[in-house]
Amino acid sequence: MIKIKQILYLLSDNLVQNLCKLYVKFAEYFPEKTRLVLLWNLIIKCLAYSIGYLKKSCQHESSKVSVFYEPIN
Repeated sequence: MIKIKQILYLLSDNLVQNLCKLYVKFAEYFPEKTRLVLLWNLIIKCLAYSIGYLKKSCQHESSKVSVFYEPIN
């Protein structure tokens, strides 16, 4: 069974490789400062999308579970 740490490592490694490829590809079209800004914007958008996706999936899963709460007097 693959551990969560291993999965995160593989994902982050793949992400770093893809970001490096993008940076090199951007070099064909943009000066260095513009490349860095574009790369940071892309990273921020990916993080925002991931957080939004996780938030939606958690809300979806929590809507499936019904919890009964009775206060103790």
